[in-house]
Amino acid sequence: MDFYELLAGHGIQLSPEDQVWSAHHQRELDLILLQAITNRLNTNGTEGIFEANETFFGPEHPGVLIVCDQNFKDWFSGKIEKQSIPIQEPCVYNSKNDFCNKAVIPMLGGEDCAETTLGLIWWLICVRQNQNNQDDVLLQSIREGGLFYIRDRKGILRVVVVSMDDGHWNIYACPLNSGRWDKKINIFTNGSIQT
Repeated sequence: MDFYELLAGHGIQLSPEDQVWSAHHQRELDLILLQAITNRLNTNGTEGIFEANETFFGPEHPGVLIVCDQNFKDWFSGKIEKQSIPIQEPCVYNSKNDFCNKAVIPMLGGEDCAETTLGLIWWLICVRQNQNNQDDVLLQSIREGGLFYIRDRKGILRVVVVSMDDGHWNIYACPLNSGRWDKKINIFTNGSIQT
């Protein structure tokens, strides 16, 4: 389903001028859609809250099928984040060799720079996926295997891996001291890469 079909399903028709604007301002449109989703999912009425229980663990969402492993459920169920709309496109880093977290986190600028959010993952797999843009490099990178460093509900930095398989998203989490990662996995970060 594309954006215009989604709007039409809610009885909204865009003017020709708005259709042209939306076609040329995809980033702004992404942010508007994510803000609307965040506000809709926020059950306590406080603007800017992103709740894992209402997204990853909540009711099914049209067009988004998610399978989470038990670690992800245990560590992130109940997590609430402040406003999670990405201010800028995340950086995607692909190592030329297999790597371990201990070695790659300093290259990302340390834990604070490496850290991303559940909201970023949600934005990628929900908002970006629904745009059906076959040339979307970020979406292609996460489909092939995206690695994120995210703090769980207790504040412990964890590794979250997201990939697509047979039309559904797989999400699993593991501790930082887990083994080596294949060079094929793409690392998503908010900071720039220091090589």
